[in-house]
Order: sequence, then structure tokens, then C-alpha cells
Amino acid sequence: MPPTYVITSFGPFADIDPNPSQLVMESLQQHVAGQGGFRLQTLPVSYRAVDAWIAERQLHPPSALLHLGVASNSPQMRLELQAKNLAEHVDIDGEGPSAALIQPQGAPQRHSSFTRAALERLQQQHPDQIQISNDAGSYLCNYLYYQSLHHFSSQGIPVLFVHIADTRLADAPDLSTQASYIAELISTLANGTNVTKKTKA
Repeated sequence: MPPTYVITSFGPFADIDPNPSQLVMESLQQHVAGQGGFRLQTLPVSYRAVDAWIAERQLHPPSALLHLGVASNSPQMRLELQAKNLAEHVDIDGEGPSAALIQPQGAPQRHSSFTRAALERLQQQHPDQIQISNDAGSYLCNYLYYQSLHHFSSQGIPVLFVHIADTRLADAPDLSTQASYIAELISTLANGTNVTKKTKA
């Protein structure tokens, strides 16, 4: 089967309307048009919606997952290296997570299988606008990231979460600039140079 690359963003929540992650993803449509194999989806900021999306993706696993969210009040894009097994805060439906631990028997953290070298290379090219991060928060961004890593990384499917800079801030890169950085990550995906190789015992 041909590869399927799934890119997600989040819809509006609280005072984030529209969500910059959705706007960046929409601008990526021109980049991936004609390439085939790309599926772009916007998810509601909802635990139920994320759980339903994960269940659907398990029936039709992608070749790679690239998640986008917004880093509120951050002027920098953040490449997230890991997700933690922790969920907090109420979603747009007024519902909280079913438990504080996303996966009761899960690891405290799960790490992206994208090569750190590839992420650091992008960050070093744009040091004032991109940072490497080890903290994806404890809201829906981290929840989606942890669930995706939990369910898909063991299958060898690369998963990465990128927090888009808050474009309401004057010193944040604009949407087209951030879309160009995501396009660089997509090129890495398509070239197959993104995955940390794991050796089997």
C-alpha cells in the first residue's frame, strides 16, 4: 500500500479562535497538493473526540503522524520530544479527562521516534523562532500526543507533535513562515529520514 501521512490540527478553544494550528495546516494544503498520501484533519479540543479519532486510526494505521497545536502565549514554535502520562483541565465540552493518568499502566513519558538530529537541524536553522521542548503541557495537545505514541510508536509509526507559536504575539513568526517550517518536516517525512532506528534484541 502507498504511504499515508496524517497531519492534524486543533480547532478553537477558550480565547484561541481561530486556532493558529488549524490556519497553518490549511496553508499546508498547497504544499502537499498533488503529492498524494496526505490526509489533513482538524480535531475538536475534546477528550471524546480525540479518543474516537485514535480508535478510528487504529483501524486504519497511517505511515506517520504529525500533530499540530498552539503554544498559547509563546512567540516560538516548539518541537516536542516527548509526551507525559498526565491529563488535566476541562475541554470545550465541559468535560475533564477520565483519569489523571492517560494510560493507567503506561510509561511516565513516551518519546517521539523522529530523529532528534533532524529536529535539532531545523531548530538550528531558525534559532530565534523554533525551540526544542520536553514539555507538551497537560491538556489536549499532550493527551493526543501521548495516546498516539502509546498506540502507534510500537508499530514503528513515527509520531511528532509541533506546537505552533501564538500568532497573536507581535514577535511570533507569521503563519506562512511557520507553515514553511512544517513543510520542511513534511519533506523529511516523505524522504523517510525521520525515524529513529531501533535495533531488536
